[in-house]
Amino acid sequence: MIKYIAFFILLIPCLAFGATALNLDFGKNEIKQGSIETAKILLKADAVQRVPLQKLKGQTLAETIYFYDVSPLMRKEGSDFFEAEAKVIFAKTPETNALGTKFGNEDLLVTWGNSQISPTEASKGFIFGKFEIPSRPKIILWLSIILGLGVLIFLVIWGRKKYQIKTARKKKMQDLKRELLGATNYQEVVEVWKKKHKFLDTFPQIEESFKGFETVLFKYQFKPRQNETEMAQVTEAYRDFVRKIEGGLNGI
Repeated sequence: MIKYIAFFILLIPCLAFGATALNLDFGKNEIKQGSIETAKILLKADAVQRVPLQKLKGQTLAETIYFYDVSPLMRKEGSDFFEAEAKVIFAKTPETNALGTKFGNEDLLVTWGNSQISPTEASKGFIFGKFEIPSRPKIILWLSIILGLGVLIFLVIWGRKKYQIKTARKKKMQDLKRELLGATNYQEVVEVWKKKHKFLDTFPQIEESFKGFETVLFKYQFKPRQNETEMAQVTEAYRDFVRKIEGGLNGI
């Protein structure tokens, strides 16, 4: 009873000074402090121009009612009232069911009928005396983190692939080097000559030395049969060729 008496004591001077009435209809008797509640806004036709409802979005009236969202106004059929839907949060528990405040240049009296605002127990780090509406997610920060991780993953994959290609190429060259320098008899020397273009493509610096070895080989290679002396001369020419080029291939 004391609460209702206080309500009328507050209401009478506001009406006397011509405050614009803005009624919130929650459609239920109990409202939890700190929760997002949906309410219908009722506003008289003559007050629509004076109170720009859309500007209420993101505003806290008298540090008590935070307007999270406000829909466009619609005129109630057969009535001189306009209606909108709002999502609001009570940051504090008001003493009465009416709140007199200033909005722009307009004196405003916000009421919410018989709905009672129930206080929420304060938890650690959450004090309603210093209520703050949560800020929107830091989208740019998260996008930057995701983009940075994407670039890092790309660089790791690219670097690994480049390393694998380089390693494979080096192994191939080492295998060719062993094959080029590893002949121990006449038949293996002939096999080296058969792969001439493969070796010259990989090691173009050996071309001149290879021609010297090849000149000796050609003296006997195309004869129907080679004797031991001829094969020995070819093998010696190959060994001389190896001695000439081996130093230039040490880095491979």
